[in-house]
Amino acid sequence: MSKKRRGFQPDQPQTGESPSEAPAEPTAAPSRRTSRASTRRRSRALPEATPQRALERYRGVIIGGLAILGVGFVGLMLFQGASAARYECQTLLTPPPVALDEQPGFATQDLGRAHQATGSTVSFDFCPPTSGDHWSDASRSPLRRTFYQPDDSVSPGNWVHNLEHGYVVFAYQRDADEAVRQEILEAMEAAPPGELAEACGLPNKVMALPFDEMEEPFAALAWDRALLMPEWDSESATAFAEAWQDSPQAPEQAC
Repeated sequence: MSKKRRGFQPDQPQTGESPSEAPAEPTAAPSRRTSRASTRRRSRALPEATPQRALERYRGVIIGGLAILGVGFVGLMLFQGASAARYECQTLLTPPPVALDEQPGFATQDLGRAHQATGSTVSFDFCPPTSGDHWSDASRSPLRRTFYQPDDSVSPGNWVHNLEHGYVVFAYQRDADEAVRQEILEAMEAAPPGELAEACGLPNKVMALPFDEMEEPFAALAWDRALLMPEWDSESATAFAEAWQDSPQAPEQAC
């Protein structure tokens, strides 16, 4: 019987070699080129320190500056809104060529008496107005009886409401001399009281205030009645106040 020839087993050691005698594969030492490449890869993996952008660096300064500008703009708008006249005049009032009666002053066209939102712009067919739309806020209209100085901010939107209640208004242009303003104040205080003054706790219902949109520098005004004066005349103004304070033509008999 012939013996079967054993096939070659690749995982068995060759003849004359033992597992302990198999030479270990040499470990290649890292080359200088490999070391440098690894260093570059590690360097690229780390985030690079870049200079801070100008916007980020000065963000606080920029935001602060914008905030200051915004506050200034809002303040300017509020100041302009508070100091704005808030009324419009289509023309200036002039006296008729011929007096229609013998009473102080002259009659004027009635412009109505609708209430408007306080602070809204009120339009008048003529100035100084002796009637017309006016503001409705009770805290600002009608005005408190006093002498208003040239730098006081008052509008027809306020004091037309006073005329509606039977007041007489002495109006003067803002460039009036201090001495003349003193005369107006004295005439205001000396005017006799109207029918409701005592009930309202007032010496009279006459007040004085600055108003520039007039054909003449001075005027005495009541509801639907006016007296224009090229020069201040205390006697004429006092007579006007006595005639038209709390007159029946005032729509509301009120304080």
